Amino acid sequence: MLAGRGWVTTNIDWVKRIAYVEPSDQIGRSRWIGSGQPLSFYYCQAIKRVLHGSGLGERLSRRAAAEIDEARNEFSWLSLKDTSVVADTGEERCCWWTFAGLRANAMLAESLRNLAPTGFDNLAIRFNRGMQASTLEDAVANIRDNPPKTAPISDRDRAVDELKFSACVPRDLLERMLAGRLSDTNAVDRVLAQPLRTVVTRAVSTN
Repeated sequence: MLAGRGWVTTNIDWVKRIAYVEPSDQIGRSRWIGSGQPLSFYYCQAIKRVLHGSGLGERLSRRAAAEIDEARNEFSWLSLKDTSVVADTGEERCCWWTFAGLRANAMLAESLRNLAPTGFDNLAIRFNRGMQASTLEDAVANIRDNPPKTAPISDRDRAVDELKFSACVPRDLLERMLAGRLSDTNAVDRVLAQPLRTVVTRAVSTN
C-alpha cells in the first residue's frame, strides 16, 4: 500500500536500490507508519485568532460552541499583536505562548536550553517551576540578536533511521530533508519580531 493504492513488486535491484512495482487490484497494507505532522505557523495563528474572537459559526453544534467558549475563557489574556509569557503564580510555572508551530518552537526551545524548558508543543514552550517571567523576557531579547537557523536534532542517526524508506535514499539527502522538515526559520523570525508581554494568572494548561 502506497499513495492510497495497492502495488505488486516485480523486481528489486539491490545494488542500485530500486524497486520495480506495478499497480495491483489486491488490497495492500502500509508497512511504514509515519509520525503525526506538526502544525504550521499559519495553522497555529488561525487557532489563536479563533481563541481571540467572539463569533461562532452557524454550523457548530451546541457542544462545539460550548467547548470554544470554554477555551476562549481560558485564553482570555490573548493578544493578536504579541506573544505572551504567562506566569502561573499558583503553581510557580512559566509558559511562552508563541502559536508558532512545532518546528519553530523546537528551534526556540533549543535556543533557550539554558533556562531548562520542560517541553514544547505547537502552541507554547513550558519552563521549570520557579522560572521567572522576567528571566525569560531577557533570554528572548538576547536570541533576537542571534536567532536559530537550523532545527536541533538530538539523535541524528535515530532520526534518519525513522524516516520512511531511509534505506533507499543517500545519507546526505536524508540529512538535508530532515533539516528542512524540522526547521521553520520564517516562523521563528515572525515570532521574534512580535512584542513580548507578561501575563500573570493562576491556572493555565498547555495541553
